[in-house]
Amino acid sequence: MAGLDPLILCNRACARVGLDPFQTLDDDLPGGQSAGLVYAGLIDFLLGLYPWSWARTTRRLSRLANVQAFAGFSHVFQLPADRLNPPEKITMSPADPDAVVTNFVLEDDRLHANEPDLYARVAYAVPPSRWSSSFVEAATLALGAELIMAIAANEKKRDALRRDVYGSPQEQMRGGLIGVAIQADAYGSPTKRVRTERNPLTRHFVGG
Repeated sequence: MAGLDPLILCNRACARVGLDPFQTLDDDLPGGQSAGLVYAGLIDFLLGLYPWSWARTTRRLSRLANVQAFAGFSHVFQLPADRLNPPEKITMSPADPDAVVTNFVLEDDRLHANEPDLYARVAYAVPPSRWSSSFVEAATLALGAELIMAIAANEKKRDALRRDVYGSPQEQMRGGLIGVAIQADAYGSPTKRVRTERNPLTRHFVGG
């Protein structure tokens, strides 16, 4: 959504929960953290909570020269520095669903594998201008929940807002406004083709 930035989002959240707006996100709050730190921690969590289609990217991995691979592997690759979680998929070709690689080892920020050229599908911290409208709504209320605790120490209000955002404990953070955002994202995402080439059942029935 165009025009959004962290300060605007935090002030939207303040308006929703009855807090005064910020002039800057750098000043310390009563709890000791700045609003900027509250924002950054929460948004990283929300972006990593679900494989949002608009917060994923496929990166070609940089192969490292003069770095010893683990025994049994031939190459070492550098993982993207801005990823939020471990890679969701490693592949030899982003266009080929049958080119997924499963024989590798992750160690620190590196990947050890045998293939000479690899791509990784990762979650990363996209700017608010790229978020879906339903995610913006969920993130705004989630920020309100954390800010009202950090500023006013209102635990009861925070917990009520969290239920609005994430749903009941039984829904395991897939209910509430986040659940609406997840459903909207899943509805708009294309259906993935089932891999068949390396499927042992397929090879058995077609005689491969």
